[in-house]
Amino acid sequence: MISSSHLNKIFLTLAIALTFSAIGSALICNVCSYTSAQPKAQQVCGNNTVNCATGYCFSSTYTTDTDLVVTVRSCDDPSDRSCPDADDTCEKRTSKFNLKSCAGMCCTTDNCNNYTPSSATSIMVAKFSLCVMVIVGFFLA
Repeated sequence: MISSSHLNKIFLTLAIALTFSAIGSALICNVCSYTSAQPKAQQVCGNNTVNCATGYCFSSTYTTDTDLVVTVRSCDDPSDRSCPDADDTCEKRTSKFNLKSCAGMCCTTDNCNNYTPSSATSIMVAKFSLCVMVIVGFFLA
């Protein structure tokens, strides 16, 4: 039988190995944009990605005062920060550009911005995944 201290040492070793393996690897974000003015068949995102040095991917959807719906997914731009607080950024841009609505999200894992923020199904999947990770973490602690 493995003692508790041996298990802790194994877990610590794995955590250190994972940390060092993640250092130096760039975050990969999905990249696309489209508007409701485009034909429905073109209102999709392909498999375009970009290496992101800022540490945040984002996805946002907003509606202009002319009812044009715009969806954007990319790496957070250091010259025009959206992250880490996408809700605050949406509030500021809504008043600045007279937007009718704005929804945004920021995330920090590879390809995490692969959905539109107003998509309830994707949000539920993300929350479920987070819950599973927390439960597994409790069992390993």
